[in-house]
Amino acid sequence: MKKECLQCKKLFEIKYKSWANKKFCNKICKSNSQKNQKPTQKQKEALAKGRAWNKGLKGLQPWHNISGLRPPKKGERLGVLKEEKNPNWKGDNVGYYALHDWVARYKGKANQCIHCKSTNSTRYEWANVSGKYKRDLDDYISLCKKCHNNFDGVNIWQQKNKK
Repeated sequence: MKKECLQCKKLFEIKYKSWANKKFCNKICKSNSQKNQKPTQKQKEALAKGRAWNKGLKGLQPWHNISGLRPPKKGERLGVLKEEKNPNWKGDNVGYYALHDWVARYKGKANQCIHCKSTNSTRYEWANVSGKYKRDLDDYISLCKKCHNNFDGVNIWQQKNKK
């Protein structure tokens, strides 16, 4: 069965029954037809009111159409409660990875090793000194992967298990 493409007017073949509703010969014709579509009257009215026609009221932000409020600055999120103010805050009962994310957020990315003084390693990590994993930024030091394994005793444990 053959059909005519609505965009380029070429005939294209329909090989399967599931293709019976196809209107375009390929993806390029389909995207070109969508670019050339004119907005409907309802869409024009929504655009005139300053709203995106396809998002409706859900897309409005709290500062729209209200005097005195400003849009958020770059990187700022409105309505987000940080740390202790957030009802999901766990304090010292936080998990291992979340705690390391918290350390990296406040201390930044680890970029040198305190033990071997190297700065050309491919990976640096925040190592917990006391082993208690509390929310104390002074309890974390920057180490390269090799020194971190030695510091935690990972290499000693692996050697014992090999024998």
